[in-house]
Amino acid sequence: EDGQPNEESYVVLRAKFDKWLAEEAEKKGALLVSNVQVTDLITEGEGKKQRVVGVRCHDDEVYAKLVIIAEGSNTLLLEKTGLTAPTDPSTMAVGVKEVYKLKKEDLENRLMLSGDDGMAWLTLGDMT
Repeated sequence: EDGQPNEESYVVLRAKFDKWLAEEAEKKGALLVSNVQVTDLITEGEGKKQRVVGVRCHDDEVYAKLVIIAEGSNTLLLEKTGLTAPTDPSTMAVGVKEVYKLKKEDLENRLMLSGDDGMAWLTLGDMT
């Protein structure tokens, strides 16, 4: 609002960030399980005391002190378990990102940027 950059906002390349985050978690003792479909959340307690204590992967169960549910906007497991209300499709959107490699000078000239400025371009509308 004041024209100053928000220094608590970040943009990351998910391919690099996810790999780094997984490696850091494993260093701290996390168990990383890939290529497995979680079919259910295992919970205990009721109402506000309900908490996730593990996951079910078809016939297998894995329990943990901490379960990170990284479903993104598709909250199917949380909805199935009753931990969140169903998502209203009218509030959802699809984003597409394309990355171009340009020299810093060319980028600044084309987008009228300078220094460490950045830019995002958002177009809204219906697919017709």
